Amino acid sequence: MAGKIRISVIIFCVLLFAAISFGAWAFLNFQSERKQNILLQQDLDKLKQETKKIEVRLEDTRKANAGLHIKFQEANKKIVSLSDEIENEKKLQQDILNQSDQLRLDMEKQIKERLDLERKLEVSQQEVKSLTEQLKELNFNKKEMEDKAKDNSGTDQKVELGKIVVAPETPSAAVSQQRAKAGSEGKGKPAFISGLEAKVLVINKDYNFVVLNVGSKDNIAVGDVFSLFHNNKPIGDVSVEKVHEAMTAAGFLNPETKDTVREGDKAVLKDK
Repeated sequence: MAGKIRISVIIFCVLLFAAISFGAWAFLNFQSERKQNILLQQDLDKLKQETKKIEVRLEDTRKANAGLHIKFQEANKKIVSLSDEIENEKKLQQDILNQSDQLRLDMEKQIKERLDLERKLEVSQQEVKSLTEQLKELNFNKKEMEDKAKDNSGTDQKVELGKIVVAPETPSAAVSQQRAKAGSEGKGKPAFISGLEAKVLVINKDYNFVVLNVGSKDNIAVGDVFSLFHNNKPIGDVSVEKVHEAMTAAGFLNPETKDTVREGDKAVLKDK
């Protein structure tokens, strides 16, 4: 009986030791697994954090890719627009070249037309000059005829009135006498008389000249200069351009003089 009890105690002790050993092993194993689980959990947390970072980077990359895609599309649009602009520039340059050629042709045409107009203008100016000379000649002839008619009328009046009326001496006659006297003093040669007085008969403002009542019979020559007086005040000078027997045409040396001179004003021959 005692042996059975001893055996049972031994068995119990062995079982107890085995249970304690198993428990210790299980506890150690649990602790080890717990540590491993903690380490694994930490690794898992790290992986989760890295995964989140990667996801954030991935999202940023996706956004960047989307932005790059948009920029790429915009770049393509700009390329297409630039290509169109380049094509338009080429067309514009071609149009400019065509216009340049046309302008060159037009310029050459304008130059030719200008040269033709200048030639025509020169011809017209010559014609105007010729017509002006003809007009002056006609005015001189007209005035000479009028003066002759007046002289004839005066002569008739003198003969008709006899001793009662003596015809006054005309300025031209007085001037002629002065010139004749000076000529006789100069051994028969026509003399230049400084201070010789004349009268303005006609004023032509369109062609800038006056007609004076002295001429070749008074020894007037082309280039002589007369001073004009209005109310005994000097108003300007005229230069002789054409000489007839009893009248002379003289052009204004100052164009403004034609606005102040009047028919009947006095003209005095200046010294040469």
